[in-house]
Amino acid sequence: MPLKIGKPLLAALIATGTLLGCATGEASKDIVFSADSKKAIVVLGWEGLDQYGGTSLRLQFRGTSMLGPFDDRYFSLANGKGLIERQPTEYFVAEVDPGYYVVDSVDVRWSQEVIVRMCKGTIKFFLAPGKVTYIGNFASTFGGAAVKSAKPQPQAAAAKLAEFPHITQPMTVATVSNVPYPKREDCKI
Repeated sequence: MPLKIGKPLLAALIATGTLLGCATGEASKDIVFSADSKKAIVVLGWEGLDQYGGTSLRLQFRGTSMLGPFDDRYFSLANGKGLIERQPTEYFVAEVDPGYYVVDSVDVRWSQEVIVRMCKGTIKFFLAPGKVTYIGNFASTFGGAAVKSAKPQPQAAAAKLAEFPHITQPMTVATVSNVPYPKREDCKI
């Protein structure tokens, strides 16, 4: 029997494909990046990952304007494809579109996925094209419903960046702001 795809299912598949197409993940170790790149490199540390007992964890970031409304830019960084032992702090390196971003959510997967939106507060940062930017170390608070800056560890971030031999730009440190989460329907806390 052939599978019939109705309009609602087709719309859901297109939306899923669009969101997944925007997601980035960690950069490949053989990435070549220079000052004339139209993209940006983000480096960050996430603390407390060893407290999540799920099979995987994903940090999601949304593009925003300087004043706050979301735009269509999006990237995510994930850790784990099964039960793994996480370090207390893990570092991520990703190539993304430049601009302002906020931490949107932390997704933890156990037997099902649990998405925690940063409704009680988040961080905002700017990534410039052709630049490698360390945005700092962060930790979840309020049971995961907010994110806050933690003590910066630029040496550890630089050690992670050294794993990418073809990223030749020097790492700069961003100014990060703790901000209220942009207004949205699924944040009624």
